[in-house]
Amino acid sequence: MDAKIFLEKVQARYNELLSGFEAPPDMTPAEAEIVKQKLMAKAKSDVKAGERDAALTKLIELAKSVAGDDVEIVEACNLLSKRQRAERGERVARTVAAPRTSRFTVLEVEFPEVGMQVSEDALFAKYKMGRKDVYWLIADAIKGAKDPNTRKWISFDPNSGLYTYESQGENPPDGWTGYVPSSLKAPKAADISE
Repeated sequence: MDAKIFLEKVQARYNELLSGFEAPPDMTPAEAEIVKQKLMAKAKSDVKAGERDAALTKLIELAKSVAGDDVEIVEACNLLSKRQRAERGERVARTVAAPRTSRFTVLEVEFPEVGMQVSEDALFAKYKMGRKDVYWLIADAIKGAKDPNTRKWISFDPNSGLYTYESQGENPPDGWTGYVPSSLKAPKAADISE
């Protein structure tokens, strides 16, 4: 851009900003000068941002016209366009991510019957849930089961990375080492002696 045109645009933007500014009655001339300097810096920044935005728009249009059927170029142009709108403060649609499901739906979908096994990698790839997430999901499902007979007792083997649907019912299966709700835990010796 020509320096003269740039300065004209900056001055026009500065005048816009200055016309919207009302100095408080107790402001000193030195404070007013500092505010004017800040407004000039904002005017320069706004003009530069506008020029970058216009240049990017032209570049996106050119790339799309040259791209034809090239999916990668069109996708890159769309991403740049979304980023450009986001920087302008416009609302941008969310990209596709993990499916939005109820946490407990994960257990229903992935463990429909006793004996089913699912790897932790598969759960992470599909639901973006790590070990701790799945642990607490299973614990919450056990603790919050509306009908204790529908509790799913799902174990995890850290060596193989597999979750296994062990059994269903009110009580945990024999040899269970996972989460157990406090209502099912054996009372402590101190509680019995009272």
